[in-house]
Amino acid sequence: MKNLDTDHIHYIDPLPQEGLQKEDFANSPGSVLYAPVDKAADRTSVPKMKRHQVLDLVTGKSVALSDQGPMARMAQFSPGVPPDVREALRFDMKTIRVPEMIQKFTEASLIDGKIPPFPQVSNKAIDFFIANKDYLGIRMKKTLMRLRLRNQSEGMLDEAQYYKQLLSQFQALESHVTGPFKQIVLDSEAKIGPNFGNLDVRSYCAGELNERCAAYIVLKAMVVYWEKKVRDADYYTNTPRTEDNFFLLLSTGDPRRYLRDSQIIHRLDECVKICARAQQMMAEFVNAPELFNDLPTEIRFIEKALTIQGGTELRRFMLKDFCPQEGITPEGLREGLRRLYDQMTNMSADPYGTFTILIGKLERAMGRGSDDEINPYEEYLLNIAGNREENPGWFQTYTFNQKPTSLVRFLDTVEEEERESEGKDNDDMFGRADDILPDDDVFENIGKGISEALGINRLFPQEEQKPKKVVEETYKVPEFRACGRPHELGWLQLLDNNPDNKEDTYESDNWKEASSKDK
Repeated sequence: MKNLDTDHIHYIDPLPQEGLQKEDFANSPGSVLYAPVDKAADRTSVPKMKRHQVLDLVTGKSVALSDQGPMARMAQFSPGVPPDVREALRFDMKTIRVPEMIQKFTEASLIDGKIPPFPQVSNKAIDFFIANKDYLGIRMKKTLMRLRLRNQSEGMLDEAQYYKQLLSQFQALESHVTGPFKQIVLDSEAKIGPNFGNLDVRSYCAGELNERCAAYIVLKAMVVYWEKKVRDADYYTNTPRTEDNFFLLLSTGDPRRYLRDSQIIHRLDECVKICARAQQMMAEFVNAPELFNDLPTEIRFIEKALTIQGGTELRRFMLKDFCPQEGITPEGLREGLRRLYDQMTNMSADPYGTFTILIGKLERAMGRGSDDEINPYEEYLLNIAGNREENPGWFQTYTFNQKPTSLVRFLDTVEEEERESEGKDNDDMFGRADDILPDDDVFENIGKGISEALGINRLFPQEEQKPKKVVEETYKVPEFRACGRPHELGWLQLLDNNPDNKEDTYESDNWKEASSKDK
């Protein structure tokens, strides 16, 4: 059992050799998902949420938390590597550039001189991934995808295949390293969910350090989530619909509120009540010393930092007050925030997305004027140059055919008719004739479009419908949306494993429920 270091960058043990099919890597046919495995419910007590078991892509089994004690489980929650490994593998972000980062990642991933097939990974790749986790994350994932699409769009399929393999390696490593974090947070979610509104937080949030860290994350994410829902509900409840704000109203808040028989809570009065209760639960947790006071420095900093207005005052607080009191360097604190942010990006967007974005903004504000502000990914991800020569992350996009009943074509039609009606004198919100559908019908049709786009009609059919004859056609994309892009080039499917892949297939079709033999 390795010890924790002093900078809140914790350790994780390498893959065990037992059961591996080949020396130095693990192999698994498994897929990553959250699969409910606890179907037993105690009907005589408080209702229990199903426990969701996270599957590890690399091992092909459910994530297993360590039996070596609380600190070992905390090390799984926030992993790190020994100092000598860190020194040998960690990037110097002041000088390194993306091609060198990708080259080092490739070298760490090799087994017998080759990138192993998915989902096999080497122990060196795991160490490399953890040592640089805060510098990789979603930025590296996006960069690898862009480079794959760039080469694929230019017909350079060998190069595209190389980046596809690297991306698969990255996804396998991400699943293996972040799996325990996700499992611990989901376990905490299962405890807090049935106790929503119960202000005796000690009764269901007490426990080991990793469990209390997860409890804070669940509670804080819940507060931030409902605070946003209150703002959204206030906007679309109290803002009159006009021609100018139709799309803004449509895109504000949870689009699932437009679904037929939607169970989504979105009315302002309901959101305000739930948000107030969530804030009370959060306050009770923070004000309990035995729950909050020994949490990692970066988590306690979040709680204090979110009460400070302005980036200048935030940095002053960090440099003059918080870091000296905690005995931590600003660099170490920012690294802790980046690592937490990277872990959070692997959680589901609903309900953790808003809190994750908040952590990212907080870390960037802390890094202003420091070396941590250097971003080698910028030219790949943020370069707005619309040509290949000036933008290394650029690739040729193209438009697609759309079904006549698709949400895309519905919105295209609305936009076209708005443009055609410009200058006409009428009071309709779309500027069209009086025979337009009433507002409620318009939004109901949008709900139907969203249902189709999300595949909800397929998963929960309302009634038996006779198949309709599909007439093949080439959809002429409106010029205002096409922006001069070519139509249906077809290169996006060049590396598909199944060239006969149909449009109406979903990742969830391949999900399976974790069984006891996977544990």
